[in-house]
Amino acid sequence: MTDSEATIGQGVFIRGNIRGDSDLCIAGRVEGQIDVRGEASFDNLSITHADVSAQKIVVRGALVGDLRAQDSIVLEDGCRVVGELQAPKIRIDPGALYRGQITTGAPTPAAPPQQKKPAQPARQAPAPAIAQRQNPVAQRTVERPMPPTRPMRPVRSVEQSHEPKAAPPPPAVAPVTPPVVQVPRAGKIRQYAPAVFPSPPPQPLRTP
Repeated sequence: MTDSEATIGQGVFIRGNIRGDSDLCIAGRVEGQIDVRGEASFDNLSITHADVSAQKIVVRGALVGDLRAQDSIVLEDGCRVVGELQAPKIRIDPGALYRGQITTGAPTPAAPPQQKKPAQPARQAPAPAIAQRQNPVAQRTVERPMPPTRPMRPVRSVEQSHEPKAAPPPPAVAPVTPPVVQVPRAGKIRQYAPAVFPSPPPQPLRTP
């Protein structure tokens, strides 16, 4: 501890950011952000809702926030802490209630807010004449005529190539009707086909 020490007594309520080069002892209630170069200690009756950054941090009361110390962090018996702990040395005594994440090592300083860069005007494309002078290869390019294309044959599908060819229809033949022969018999005329009465065999010639 240094010679000078700032104290926030019991029954005092502070809402805001606290910064200093000396030690700080809190016995009341604080809401905001605490950043001191000395030791920050919190009494057993203190209620703190803030992120704390100091050389050494000792907690005996209730605290909600992230703790970052250059030297060490001590959570004594009876304290209640919720947040992230980051310091080269961390000690949690029996009876202390803690919930959060612990990281051993030197605390990382908070990054300053980044300033937005002014928007630059969009660059315009160069004129066609300037583009040709910047690219001499484009001037040596010669357009070649395309060769004549051959007409493509129609491609038969697989289904058409395997289909059986239909047989041509047979030639039409006119029906042949046999001639009708009239033979008188018993006063009636009947029609017989020549195939029914074949011609008689030839008789031998008789000589007188």
